Amino acid sequence: MLSKPYALGALLVLAFGLRAAFFFVHRAPLEFPDSVIYDKIAVNVCAGVGLTQDPQTAVFRPPLYPLFLAGSYRLFGHNLAVVGLIQAALGALTALVVWHVARLWFDEVAGGIAAGIVALYPFFIFYSALLLTETLFILLLAVGMALLGRAAGVGRDPRVASYGAAALAGGVFGLGVLARSSLVAFPIFLAPIWWLVTCGRGRVRAALAYGLMILCMVAVLLPWAFRNYMRTGHLVFTTLQGGHDLYEANSPEATGGPSSHRIDWNNLTGGKQLTEYERDRLFRQKALEYIRDNPGRFLQLAAIKFGRFWSPIPNYEKYRSTLYNVVSLFSFGPVLALAAVGVVLLRRRWRELLLLLSPVGYYSMLALVFVGSTRYRTPVEPYLIVVAAYVISRMLSRSRWAVGSGVLTRRSSLRTT
Repeated sequence: MLSKPYALGALLVLAFGLRAAFFFVHRAPLEFPDSVIYDKIAVNVCAGVGLTQDPQTAVFRPPLYPLFLAGSYRLFGHNLAVVGLIQAALGALTALVVWHVARLWFDEVAGGIAAGIVALYPFFIFYSALLLTETLFILLLAVGMALLGRAAGVGRDPRVASYGAAALAGGVFGLGVLARSSLVAFPIFLAPIWWLVTCGRGRVRAALAYGLMILCMVAVLLPWAFRNYMRTGHLVFTTLQGGHDLYEANSPEATGGPSSHRIDWNNLTGGKQLTEYERDRLFRQKALEYIRDNPGRFLQLAAIKFGRFWSPIPNYEKYRSTLYNVVSLFSFGPVLALAAVGVVLLRRRWRELLLLLSPVGYYSMLALVFVGSTRYRTPVEPYLIVVAAYVISRMLSRSRWAVGSGVLTRRSSLRTT
């Protein structure tokens, strides 16, 4: 399936066309508050103000997506339709990368099925029409996972695993952090899984490859960290949004979902004029104190967040209509069910499966602490799709075998008569 270049090319054209068409039908790229903020930062970049929303938030958002928008604005003006078309192309490219990931872990048939699902998947089409980090981040994470599989020797002899792929994976993960800072702790979560998968190559080789990956990731983040040091006097490799997000998810006003609008942020500072760095530390400290003093409430919120993260229907009230609920149930629902079957079928390959699903585990854990949302689940859905594609490929293979066996049996009975 899709072994011919023209077939894969036709699928990518279809993926692009669906995303472009939805953008012009939906026509609301600035629908979410985050979209407005990213647009404003990009406009400020073009105006020479810098990567900032306002003087008080110089390090509040990661830089890559605003820079991506600013690049489009510089070349084509403040034309959001152009951004939509570029993101449609990135979404189509993601289908190609997921095809490679599925081929690497499984086979050509699974690759074709996975690419087809990604091309048609409603969630990916929906987010490509919005000025949000999802489309860019999904692509970067998929490229990083493809390189990670190469580095770990997935599908090959681990002794011939590539140090070059490990270095490139680290660089791409660094770009991923610059698009969405929540990825920053992923290498820590990955470390034991990496060790289990690569132990066959020897301890020294495994440690060197992992260290090279981390080194390249840090190298990509250094320019941003240096810029932040010049702005704040502190070495910040990600953003100063973490304290805000942690308190939003763990406070008396927390609901498990977005609740920033329920919090009097100025009251939390006691009327003091704090720097951005000081505000971040204060909000983080208050969140940790709330967790320490209210462990039961923390666990209750964690359960709510986890449920929101894995909800088969949208959490956002505007998109809980019958249409969106049905589309969500009949897209994510089958993927989740088939992926669960795949986990059982692939239990003998559990090490490689752990590596493939490591982003799923990582972001599921983050959902226990920070705000839970189906939006934050979207970047890990390609890996569920890859496992689901493997299950479908096995079902098709068995069907072909059964049909073939039936034909042979019939032919044999005809010969005997």
